[in-house]
Amino acid sequence: MIFDFTLADADGDVTLHQVFVRFTNVKTKQNVYFIAQADLKKKYTVDLNFRSAAGKSFGSVGGEYKVDLIVGDATLPQAMIIDVASLVLDVPDSKEGATAVSKQAKPEITHMFRQPEKRPPQIISMVFTGLVILPAVVLLGVWVKLGANVSNFQFSLGAVGFHGGLLAIIAIYINFFLGVNMFTTVKCLSGVVVITFLCGQRLLSSVAAAKKAK
Repeated sequence: MIFDFTLADADGDVTLHQVFVRFTNVKTKQNVYFIAQADLKKKYTVDLNFRSAAGKSFGSVGGEYKVDLIVGDATLPQAMIIDVASLVLDVPDSKEGATAVSKQAKPEITHMFRQPEKRPPQIISMVFTGLVILPAVVLLGVWVKLGANVSNFQFSLGAVGFHGGLLAIIAIYINFFLGVNMFTTVKCLSGVVVITFLCGQRLLSSVAAAKKAK
């Protein structure tokens, strides 16, 4: 069933914002609305396929229907309801098909997660860890062999805080490497870095002051 119509005023054909075709079942008072779309020639069309719309719109309820045209727009003082026709519709019955489908078991949904990437053998990880630690071990060995001069170390609050902060940062990085997540690592670093910076600034100021005194 196809409805074709145009809307006109004193100046000719017009297009309005809200145009609906309403079907009202005389017996059950059920209302079914369809939106009318206008083309470039300002002609409105409502194309109804009762076989596809029966289950959703009409609910497979046939009988006598009253057809109205509802028009609304900002330029109108109030919406217009125009009586178009009375029709007896023989709507196809889709209840049995819908009930049969609703009782069928739906296919099982199986979630497929991404397979974890293959990791290298443990021996490779241990060798890599050893290579990372090797420069620090070599540095300590060279210091011991050359005789590191620690006599000028100042046991002040700035010196202890600065060197302790460096050791804490290294410990935090080691824990991150061993399995601590990034967010926890950032939280710990945010506090330690500030303390280390302040202590380092105080330490450098004391060292510069000591050199000037000499």
